[in-house]
Amino acid sequence: MIREFSLKNAIGNTWNLNDLESFLTEPDGLGFEYDVDYQQIGNIFIKLQDDMKQKEPSGQIKFATYEKYREFCLFIQHKPLVMEYITPAGNFLMDVSIDKLEKSELETGGLFCNIKLLGLSTFYKIVRAENDGSMVAGKIYPYSYNYRYSDYSQGAVEFDCDSVLESAVKLTILGPCTNPSWTHYLNGVVASVGKVNCTIKDGNRLIVDNTKIPFEIAEYDSTGTFVQNLYQNSDFSTDRFVTLGFGSNKISFAHEGENAISLIAEGKIIYESV
Repeated sequence: MIREFSLKNAIGNTWNLNDLESFLTEPDGLGFEYDVDYQQIGNIFIKLQDDMKQKEPSGQIKFATYEKYREFCLFIQHKPLVMEYITPAGNFLMDVSIDKLEKSELETGGLFCNIKLLGLSTFYKIVRAENDGSMVAGKIYPYSYNYRYSDYSQGAVEFDCDSVLESAVKLTILGPCTNPSWTHYLNGVVASVGKVNCTIKDGNRLIVDNTKIPFEIAEYDSTGTFVQNLYQNSDFSTDRFVTLGFGSNKISFAHEGENAISLIAEGKIIYESV
């Protein structure tokens, strides 16, 4: 299996970079590098800073015609962009912006145009789990990828995380619910808890999301329309936001209402390189 690349723009269109009319060659900048500072104390070095440097994926796109080049330029105007990288190990995403796109003259074989991207994130994949509260067996299936079934307790979901990097989670708790709360277990040990003091009516949903900046605790209706900010209603004695760790992650949910609670969790598992 060869590596494949594509871009998705802000209006949901996808550009295939493996097409013969716009083929990406010589991909580079897919690894990682850290910016590390140390302080020396005698013969010992103390780490002061350890940050991953921004990724700069690059390559050369062979456009078949000037018209294809112009189509691509119009496509990338709709920002932000997401690069999908398909490998034998799976499908991975990276939020990117275009740093540079060169334009060559048409020659035999097409236009050979160098491109440089800037990573607005590192590599990640989105996994999705849900439990409607009416069954012991909950489904796990990806936002995009690996589809599997697993057994859960009612009101709980589970993820296996294969990365040591802290990975954020978007929680969606469906109404009706009253004062929902949750507990995150990492390898069987309580890692965090959260609670929001609110009442979500039937058809609406509570979103608790640290996969984006700024973090969000808010109510939305069934169409995805924002209803109200509930950050101030959260229990500040709790952690509120969930971060997946390496190994087995279980998130159990409860609320103070009588009905079974329904929920969706989307984990954003991040990687240094893939």
